[in-house]
Amino acid sequence: MANRLIRSRADLVAIEARPYHEYIAFDHVGDALAAACSRHADRPALVYIEDPDPTLPARRWTHAEFLDDVRRAANLFSTLAGGEPPRVAMLLPPIPQAYFTLWGAETVGTICPINNLLDARHIAELINAAQASILVTLGPHPELDIWSRVDGLRDACPGLRHVLAVGGAPGAEDFDARLAGSPADAPARPPQEAPLAPAALFHTGGTTGAPKLAQHLHHNQIHSGWGAARMYAMDEHDVIINGFPLFHVAGSIVYGLSTLLSGACIVLPTMLGMRNPAFVRRYWTFVELHGATFLAAVPTVMAALLNVEPGAARHDRVRALLTGGSPLPTELAVQFEQQFGIPVRNILGMTECAGVISIE
Repeated sequence: MANRLIRSRADLVAIEARPYHEYIAFDHVGDALAAACSRHADRPALVYIEDPDPTLPARRWTHAEFLDDVRRAANLFSTLAGGEPPRVAMLLPPIPQAYFTLWGAETVGTICPINNLLDARHIAELINAAQASILVTLGPHPELDIWSRVDGLRDACPGLRHVLAVGGAPGAEDFDARLAGSPADAPARPPQEAPLAPAALFHTGGTTGAPKLAQHLHHNQIHSGWGAARMYAMDEHDVIINGFPLFHVAGSIVYGLSTLLSGACIVLPTMLGMRNPAFVRRYWTFVELHGATFLAAVPTVMAALLNVEPGAARHDRVRALLTGGSPLPTELAVQFEQQFGIPVRNILGMTECAGVISIE
């Protein structure tokens, strides 16, 4: 549905007078993604900057290609689960395989994205609590060590039957090879009531005790993602640089699903995201190179960018910087807006409500 301006109380009344299904017509994330990808099949969906050298080409997926890999992941998980609805745990940085895993698992079952910085004991507790039988993780990699915490998970997680490693690993199945050999046909879904089926289990620490698992229904995520996109006035011509991890609802839904449902494009800034100092130093060059219209960054990254001058790089297409995840000092927002001429939009959200409560 086209974006509708909200300029007065009358505009709100007009929007609320229409039935909900005119705005959100899907009960299942897989159906919503498939419809959006079909409408924007040839437009860019995902760009992965593998190296922070702007002269090197990035990897690219159209929406049609993206949907094919999501469906390959879904069919792979269904095969591994042996006919049961798959329950998949994910220990991945924000790379393309994480997006295929997240949305592929939700298409046919339930995903539990886990913070890869947690210790092995804590990771095992979350895998067991989610009753995950499949784990997708990163194999041994010189830039990011996740694999060293995976070794003991099989003993600590008796329900874990399959470990798939991006890039391969000793004693694990190669995720990329299995994905390539999986069909891209629309997967069969388990016979269950989609609106009430859990799409995801996101862990949240809160302020007391150990992190807990918050259940997301498909409706939660679609409502949050689509609603956020409408508040951004996002459409298929937009491009967002999103380095947020997918175990965080901001990265996966507020900036991720919202973009995909709009037919827009997500740019992933290297495996380390905004923790990559070489990428941050060339940040504005990449903003111009990829034609970014939205930026997503936590306040600490905003503060770091204040020390990175754009130089000759243009950023006049950027309509807003979207932030959240931690308190935003007013003086930081004001300084960022004054220095770069980019409006800052602060998002208040909670893991339990799929990421969005309000957008400034």
